[in-house]
Amino acid sequence: TFVTNRNHEIELVYGEDVEGRRQTYQKTGDKWSLVLDQADEAGSTMPVVATEDGYLVLDNQGKTASAHLWSPDGSMKLLYSHPEADISEGYYDPEGRAWLFVADSHFPEYFYPDPEHPLALAHRKLTAKYPNDDVTITSSTDDMSLIVAFVSSPKNPGVFYLVDTGKSAIVRSLRSRPWLTADMLGDMVPIELKVRDGMKIGGYLTLPPNREAKSLPLIVVPHGGPHGIWDYFGFDPQIQLLANRGYAVLQVNFRGSGGRGREFEAAGYGRWGTEMQDDITDAVKWTIADGVADPRRICIFGASYGGYAALMGVVRDPDLYRCAVGYVGVYDLKLMFERGDIQEAEKGINYWKLVLGTDEAELRRRSPVYNADKIQAAVLLFHGKLDERAPIEHATRMAAALKKANKRVELITERREGHGFGEEGNRTEFYERLLAFFGTHLAPVH
Repeated sequence: TFVTNRNHEIELVYGEDVEGRRQTYQKTGDKWSLVLDQADEAGSTMPVVATEDGYLVLDNQGKTASAHLWSPDGSMKLLYSHPEADISEGYYDPEGRAWLFVADSHFPEYFYPDPEHPLALAHRKLTAKYPNDDVTITSSTDDMSLIVAFVSSPKNPGVFYLVDTGKSAIVRSLRSRPWLTADMLGDMVPIELKVRDGMKIGGYLTLPPNREAKSLPLIVVPHGGPHGIWDYFGFDPQIQLLANRGYAVLQVNFRGSGGRGREFEAAGYGRWGTEMQDDITDAVKWTIADGVADPRRICIFGASYGGYAALMGVVRDPDLYRCAVGYVGVYDLKLMFERGDIQEAEKGINYWKLVLGTDEAELRRRSPVYNADKIQAAVLLFHGKLDERAPIEHATRMAAALKKANKRVELITERREGHGFGEEGNRTEFYERLLAFFGTHLAPVH
C-alpha cells in the first residue's frame, strides 16, 4: 500500500513479507528507509493517509484497532479507540482527508476526526434524520456540494439519496430491492454471552417476522473466513430469506473472528473444530435455554469456513442438529496444505501453519472427512467444480466418507462455478434446494 502527500508524491510504502512481518518504508529524496518492522504477534501500525501533522494510521497493538496520528520519529497520538470493537472502515474526502471512522460494536458507531468537515456535517444530519439506520456516504462531487448517501438497516434493504449539502435537501432517492417491505423482514437482535471457558462472545439472532420468539426452528449460520471476518448489524439477504420462511437465524462471532481486537482473533489460531466450535455450540444452547429455539428442530449451514463449522458441528455434537449444509466448504485440513490458491505461495503455507497447526494426527482429528462415522444428521453439500479456494476434492471426499459410513448425504455440484455460485440460475436452484432441505428436516415434530 502506498501513501502519498497532497502533491500525490509517494512518501510511504507499507506491506507484509512472506513471514507475515509488517514493514513500512519512508522515502526521503531518492532514498528509502525502514521506519517500522513489526512481527505479526506484536500487532501492526498501518499508515492510511498523510496529514499536515504526520500520518493518520490504524494501529492494533492495543486491545482494538484504533486511529492515531503518527510520525516516523516514533511519536503517536491517539485520536479514537473503541473499548470493544476495531475500527472497521475509514472514509476520506476527494482530497484524501479522513472525515469518518466506523467501529462495529453491536451497532455501527461513528467517530469524526474533524466534526466540522462538510461531509461530517452532512453525515451527522442524516444520522439524526434516520437514527435507526446505518448511514454511508458512498461518493461526492469534488467540491462536496452533492453527495450520495446509502441508508439501510436489517429491515431496510437500503435507499440511495442524492443530497444537496448546501441546502440540506434530498434531491432524489432510489430504493434497493423495492419489492421487500419491513413487514416481510425479521428483527436482528444483538446477543452477548460467556462461553464455557469464560470468554465473552457476541453475535446476532434474527427472528422470523410476526412470530413469537418461542420454540422456533433454528438455523445456525457460522460465517466464513474465519479470521478477520465477522458478522455485523445490517441487512443480509440470505439471513432475511431464512427468517421470512419462519426460521430463527443465529450468527455467532466466535473466537478467531475479526472486529474484536488482535487477541480475540488470535485466540482462534489452532482452534478450528475445538474451542471455536464450542463457542458456536454454547450459543446454540443459550438460545435453547432462553426458550427461543426448539431443541428438536435445529440445523447448521455455512459457506467456506462456515461449511467446515457446519460439518464439525454435527461431528462434535451429533445430537444437537437434525441437519447440516456445507456450501463450498473445506472438510479436510490436511488437504489445505496440498491444494488451493492459498497454499500456492510461501506466505499462504506460513498462514496455514499459524492458524491450523502442523500436527497431522491433530489435523485429522479436526477434519470432518475423517470423522464421518460420528455424524447422525442429514447432510447436503454444494460445491463448484472450478473452486480454487476450496477445491472440489473437499466435497467429493466428504460425500464419499459419509456414504461409506452409511450416512444420509447429497452432493450437488456446478461445473462452471467457483468459490460461491454467481450465475443467477444456479443461485436460484441453490436456494430452492436449500429451503426444501430445511423444510423437510425442520418441520414440526409430533
